[in-house]
Amino acid sequence: MLLFAAHDPGARNHVWPVYQHALNLGEEAKYIDLTSRSDLMNWESARQFIEKISPRLLFSGCSIRAIGGGIDPSMSPPNGEWPLVRACKFHEIPSIAVVDFTAKGKLDGMSVTDFPDSFLTTNLSCTVQLHELGANPEAVILTGSTHLEHYMRSEPAYCASEVKTLYGLDRSRVIVPFFCGPDTTAAVEAVASIIGNREIAGLIDTTLVIRAHPRAPNQYRFHQISRCFSDLIFDEGATVDNLSLLKSSPLSFSMGSAVSLESLVVGTPSAFYQIDWSYAALDEFYQNLETIPRIRNTKELSLFVSSVLKDELTAANMDAQQHAGAITRSWEVLSELL
Repeated sequence: MLLFAAHDPGARNHVWPVYQHALNLGEEAKYIDLTSRSDLMNWESARQFIEKISPRLLFSGCSIRAIGGGIDPSMSPPNGEWPLVRACKFHEIPSIAVVDFTAKGKLDGMSVTDFPDSFLTTNLSCTVQLHELGANPEAVILTGSTHLEHYMRSEPAYCASEVKTLYGLDRSRVIVPFFCGPDTTAAVEAVASIIGNREIAGLIDTTLVIRAHPRAPNQYRFHQISRCFSDLIFDEGATVDNLSLLKSSPLSFSMGSAVSLESLVVGTPSAFYQIDWSYAALDEFYQNLETIPRIRNTKELSLFVSSVLKDELTAANMDAQQHAGAITRSWEVLSELL
């Protein structure tokens, strides 16, 4: 049996497509959601679990405990999948960990001897970071993102006209999604900022759709701010899925999120909005996402929006090219270890 495991949603996104690929090939496979199996984030429990089921291989994510824009040092271990990796090493079972976007903060407290047999990375900068942490260069393979490959192949649940109908908008209305970070206070500051800069940006005749981070606390504050403006909609995700929303919009903004990469690979230009809130920590975490422009003043904001709306700026397809074939490449690494 092949064992797949992940804790954070981002880690799950990169593990799940390979798990599905294994099932499609007729392999016996099991997926563990560590958010509901916190016992397996304990070393002794993980060791006993691996000893009991004796998988042929572990394919895991590499999660991180994040609060606001930084890392919560009180949570241990920082990598929720680490005990399972260590347990596999103990029982001499091959293991693979996918490190998405960055290695920063994800291997804190781990010794090189505890590293999995192979790391899969989604970008070159992440690969370099793992080398600097002491990982064997031959064991670090740049595969691209299985999640983004799956994402760009997926079909949206709704077309653009259906999305606007669900929001109660005229079909000619332009909608622009704004994806918030996990710190609600910072997110409210960012939303208030882009509202205040709408006229300068050329977004005065558009409807801004706010999407809170799934782990953000006190989301009622988004309801409060959206009620103050007629051209602002707060959608917790129950009305329209992210893919439909991105495909229905000419551009998107995030405070610092993988959603901006998702936006780019489906053809919608995206930027990190970094005006009037403390973005440094979150921007550092996403520093390897170099293809996403940073908007740090109203001049850059206006230029970005006008370039997109005048069809002078389109989403770079280099991201899509980089991730095409990621599932196959990941499976090849898995097969080789077996």
